[in-house]
Amino acid sequence: MSADLTTVLPGLRNYSRVYLPSYDGSGILNLSNSILKRFGARSFGKTLKDDSVLSKKKVAVIVVDGLGYRQLHEVAQTLQPVTQALSKSSVDSCITTVFPSTTSTVLTTLNTALSPAQHGVIGFSMYVKELGCVVNNISFSPISEKWEGGFEAAGLEPGYLYPKRTIYNSLWESGVHSRSINPSNLANTVLSRMLYGGAEKFRYSQLSDMMVTLRRFLTDKVYEQEFIMAYWSGVDTIAHKYGPTSDEYKAEVHGFFSMLNSQVLDRISDRETAVIITADHGHADIPEGNFHDLSQDSELLNTLFVPPTGDSRAVFLYPKSDADVLHARFTGTSEVLKRQEITKNGFLGE
Repeated sequence: MSADLTTVLPGLRNYSRVYLPSYDGSGILNLSNSILKRFGARSFGKTLKDDSVLSKKKVAVIVVDGLGYRQLHEVAQTLQPVTQALSKSSVDSCITTVFPSTTSTVLTTLNTALSPAQHGVIGFSMYVKELGCVVNNISFSPISEKWEGGFEAAGLEPGYLYPKRTIYNSLWESGVHSRSINPSNLANTVLSRMLYGGAEKFRYSQLSDMMVTLRRFLTDKVYEQEFIMAYWSGVDTIAHKYGPTSDEYKAEVHGFFSMLNSQVLDRISDRETAVIITADHGHADIPEGNFHDLSQDSELLNTLFVPPTGDSRAVFLYPKSDADVLHARFTGTSEVLKRQEITKNGFLGE
């Protein structure tokens, strides 16, 4: 998160060159707690400073993976469907994600209303000492395994690692029905099964049937009050492959908002419906000189107790002794922080 965001989100705290997530009213954690509050369920933390848009009978949240606030407004200058969607919005505000801003961590926060410090899923992969290995947090398997649910197949319940309660469990106890809409290729991962527990689950194949499904849920009269969570990964996939300034990226964002407008926003007349677009994280172009291929750095790897974990922009390293090699390798391009600095300064929340 760079310094220009302070103009749209005053009060951002920083630690050295890193801006910290907001957990006190301007973050994605607070969105989840506002949803619980809106439907009369017990919240687990602070709500958004302004959550008036949630005061509707039906509320839908669409998570557009990888579409950060700055990216959204940059493409809005040239992409008419984005401008059209923003012109209809009653609220256009910037909130922060969590740390680390990787999909598995953010979605766990969004679906449980817990901070990373509370739910413990802190990256795509993480070292779990009790299991004696690095764990793939999406598949609940050793990172070396390519198949789904390795630990589960061995008899270990996913609740060992993931939170057992979700916002959907809380909403159900308050008499509110929930539905989740996820891509077929991700809907049955261990992480997805845990995060959407308590919701009625629906799968889609393409953007078209995702949008049509969402529109049908928003316009039907089956439930007087309802919460819907939908997830789209296309923007993130394209941004990783081609970069967030590429023509391919702009085409993907154009396609998403064109479909959103034509299939959902233009066809909802109910004033008691709120559609919220958010993201788990954004993207940034990283200069080529800032890349470091850890797999080829045998000197560094030999100093580590376990292989690197986390993800490419928030790497967790476990040195056997001192961290001199880490500082020598990364100080010029990154912040090198000790575990105590991360927890003490609130990177992971309370």
